[in-house]
Amino acid sequence: LVEAAPLPRAGAEHFIAGQTLEDAVAVTQGLGSTGLSVTVDHLTPDAEDRAQAEATARAQIQVVEARSAAELTPAAEVTVRLSAIGGNVDRHLALGLLHDLCATASEAGTTVTLEATGDRATGSGRAEASPTGP
Repeated sequence: LVEAAPLPRAGAEHFIAGQTLEDAVAVTQGLGSTGLSVTVDHLTPDAEDRAQAEATARAQIQVVEARSAAELTPAAEVTVRLSAIGGNVDRHLALGLLHDLCATASEAGTTVTLEATGDRATGSGRAEASPTGP
């Protein structure tokens, strides 16, 4: 999902499912029907405050819920960067939001991939979250 992500649109268009959640679900359905697995990332810049972090986490949860309602899990997972959900703002906030996203994904029967490449919030390129919470 892309709206105002800092990407060169011409190069990224080939990999972008669309501008809306409905677009992403439709593309996921099409790819899934061919036997492919799909990863969806709500492309956003690093969160600069709590409100932005919470909005990104809510958007990711909506992606999981929409794909679950369309019976597209487990073939479709989500990817999130810790910095997009507040890792640079408040690490405990980010881990709490990650826990909520993972709980929703688990209930839907899908997975969450934590993208750490180039993420300032993870530092070492790895992040850890406890299954019982931050």
